[in-house]
Amino acid sequence: MTFVKIPLPTEEHCEVLFSHQWLRNEPEAVVLALQRACCRIRFQAGETLFREGDKMRYCPLVEQGELQAFRHTYQGDDKVFGQFVRGEWVALAAVFMEHGRFPMNIRALSAGQAMLIPRETLHQFCLQRPTLALQLLGNLSQKLYATINQIDWLTSSSAG
Repeated sequence: MTFVKIPLPTEEHCEVLFSHQWLRNEPEAVVLALQRACCRIRFQAGETLFREGDKMRYCPLVEQGELQAFRHTYQGDDKVFGQFVRGEWVALAAVFMEHGRFPMNIRALSAGQAMLIPRETLHQFCLQRPTLALQLLGNLSQKLYATINQIDWLTSSSAG
C-alpha cells in the first residue's frame, strides 16, 4: 500500500501525542522534538496500510478511526489479533524486534488518521529517556501478561 504522508504543521500540538500517558510528564520541548520527526496519514475503511513482512519504518499512533491487526489463515480466513483506537500505538512491540518488519497486516476498519513515528526516532527516544523506555516496557509486559491469561482461559474452557 502506498499512502500519502502529510507533514505535521510545526505550530500544531498533536493532542493525542501530548496527552498520551507515556508522554504526559515529559517536558514540552521533548514531546515537540518527537512530534517534529513525525508525519500523518489519512486512511479509509477497508484500506490495508501495512502488510505482514513490510519493512517497519514507522510506528502508527491512532488519532482518529480504528485499525485492526490480522493474519490470513491457511483456509483463507482472517484471524484478528487486535484492534486499535485513538491514543493506541499499532505494532509497538515490533518496533523493537530485530527483523524490523510488521508481524501482521494492518487495515482500517473506519476512516481516520494516524501519526507515523519513525522507528529509529523511537529507538533514540528510549535511549535518551530511560524512564520512558521503562514505562513502555512495562506496558508491553502488561499486554503480554493479559494475552497469556486470555489464552489460558480460552484453552481451559469448554465450548459449552
